[in-house]
Amino acid sequence: MARSGKPLTPIQMIVGIAMWLGVALIPIVFEITEVRLAFGRTGTPGTATVTYCTDTDTSPYCSGTFTPDDPPSTPVTVTLRADSKEDDVFPAQLHPDGIHAYPTDFGGRASTLAIPALGILILIPLPWALAYKYLRHVPGKISLSVMGALAAVPAGITLIGLAMPNF
Repeated sequence: MARSGKPLTPIQMIVGIAMWLGVALIPIVFEITEVRLAFGRTGTPGTATVTYCTDTDTSPYCSGTFTPDDPPSTPVTVTLRADSKEDDVFPAQLHPDGIHAYPTDFGGRASTLAIPALGILILIPLPWALAYKYLRHVPGKISLSVMGALAAVPAGITLIGLAMPNF
């Protein structure tokens, strides 16, 4: 039901801002580990080979072997990203749990950044919305152009990251 001109109470405003921040920050927080792995900040570097991919009732599943770059290490069986294809070989990082490996090539990094970039994209209009709500300031053309330019970067990263597994 639409509110007809009634101003929001302070509690309603705080809840609205908290929900906006929650929706924007959750994708960033939950993907930090994968981003750190994709960029080689944590985990064990090596090479992953996809040996098996199947579609289960709930989602696709891929597994393969991970061979660490350290010569004396032996290959281990790992779970790989669902967008992998059988017989693919790519550079990867082994998660510290030893069960998952994440690609570190351009496609792996781009697809890993897609979700956090979406969170940043959701955050960008927040200052403009707060200025409009609290200061009754309608954003001008230059301000909207700045917001559009700022939004173009995470939007591009999100689109590239979502499209990369298809190439």
